Amino acid sequence: MDCDKPVPARYNIAIVLLLLAVQSSLSYAVTEDESSIARLIGESPTEMLRQLQRNQIALNHATYFSRESYNYYKDEILDIQLNGNVDSDLFFWDFDDVTNAASNIGNDELFILETFGKIDPLRLTTYDDPVAQFLGGDELYPQDLVTWQTSFTLNNPLLLLDAPYAGAYLPKIDSFVSRLVRDATIIAPTSFNSPQFTKSLLCNLLDQKTIGEAFKDARNFHYNGGSESASDNYIGLVLQSYTLYGDPTQIISMPFTERQQIAEYCNNFLENSGPGIVYLGQVGNYSKFRKHVVMSIPSYNLYLQDNFSIINATPAYQNYEYGELVLPIAVRTTHFPKNT
Repeated sequence: MDCDKPVPARYNIAIVLLLLAVQSSLSYAVTEDESSIARLIGESPTEMLRQLQRNQIALNHATYFSRESYNYYKDEILDIQLNGNVDSDLFFWDFDDVTNAASNIGNDELFILETFGKIDPLRLTTYDDPVAQFLGGDELYPQDLVTWQTSFTLNNPLLLLDAPYAGAYLPKIDSFVSRLVRDATIIAPTSFNSPQFTKSLLCNLLDQKTIGEAFKDARNFHYNGGSESASDNYIGLVLQSYTLYGDPTQIISMPFTERQQIAEYCNNFLENSGPGIVYLGQVGNYSKFRKHVVMSIPSYNLYLQDNFSIINATPAYQNYEYGELVLPIAVRTTHFPKNT
């Protein structure tokens, strides 16, 4: 938790102790996040305390707007997690559509907006190049969120505002976060974003988790192979950028409970969950697996050549599908101790 605004003297002791507690938890090196860390911000202690009064985030419906060129299976994941209660608008929408949806959300809402962002002045845009801007791109500024605020006050949504600089916050400066954080739990990047991080978060939303645990697990998942480095996903920069605003101890309530249902979309959660693979245990610094491969050869002929008998099995061949492993396969997983 982090506080960005000076407060009256009577609050100083409690806040200093809080900051020291966070600092001590980060004073040793680890290879992954082990704590749920969030920021409480506001123009007064009352606004920050309001964020601590929420104890649950119920998610039964999702509204998803995206301008990204790749979906990374996010539609499929949401559809499974929320039993099909998803409204998606990809590519063909403007900010009037977004504002209308945000102003009319109901309880138990996950609201995702993936678009482009600019910093001077702070704004969200539907374009990412000067030519599109010249032709008439669409823009959304923090002051345009006035109509969102009443709806958010009543419904306490989880908002993933995935655009560069969307999570930027300074005291006394109008921003998307300062407009909405009193009445919503927000995850947003302060600088760099990645559409793959949205997938990492969705892969780790689970019933009865806290939102802090989901955010922590999403960061570890993203870093440890949940997505690949690419021109829009410099993993180190991305993970320094994303911030959770709100109380991390809120418990998630949602219909989705089985991680295995979305494993095919989430890199198997870095576990070997392929069919027919048996985990044999840990041996030294590696894991042992066994996979039984059965091939049916209904017809064959034997040919003699010198001292060898050659089996000509007509239907026997290696079956290769794009993106899949050629069978038979051998899998080895090496575990590195923490602090390595």
